[in-house]
Amino acid sequence: MIAAGFTLRRIRTVQTLGEKMRRARKRKGIDLVEAELATKIRAKYLEALESGDFELLPNDVYVKGLFFTSGSKIRF
Repeated sequence: MIAAGFTLRRIRTVQTLGEKMRRARKRKGIDLVEAELATKIRAKYLEALESGDFELLPNDVYVKGLFFTSGSKIRF
């Protein structure tokens, strides 16, 4: 029930970069195996990027490259 004078609004949530990657990949119908072949990045690392499990990734220096490579190949 909404009190008089108030309106119901949805609150937008901010998407992480990984969530944007996953949505773009799925929107294009690309599964992780196909993304792995296209980007030359192991599927377990792509999945870790998408889910934000950065502790599963190699050194921080590589993470930037992984995002760049996967983004340029999948075009998110």
